[in-house]
Amino acid sequence: MICDLLAYKGAASNADLSGIRKRIVECDEMRNILAHSTWVRDPIHDAFRLVKTTGQWQPTPSHPPKIKRKVHPEAVLFEAPEAVALNDKLRLLLKEIEQWAAEFQLP
Repeated sequence: MICDLLAYKGAASNADLSGIRKRIVECDEMRNILAHSTWVRDPIHDAFRLVKTTGQWQPTPSHPPKIKRKVHPEAVLFEAPEAVALNDKLRLLLKEIEQWAAEFQLP
């Protein structure tokens, strides 16, 4: 919508708006996973996992593709390194958005 409004007003931007949008969607999807998944501790590996129960996935190469997670939940590793990587991604995205917004500030 922002891109449409900029085009309507004839405003130009140097920012990679499609890239920013893509990264926002990725972060939003990760936020939804973190907020709506069940957290469990994997006793075998002594690691935290997020149990995803929506959507579809392929548990192993030998499984048929697109098994519903409601039938066969997926446990995804999420510990400190994954949290740090997400935090870094969010910080970079915020800088990008701030730089883009600075193009439109009045002197």
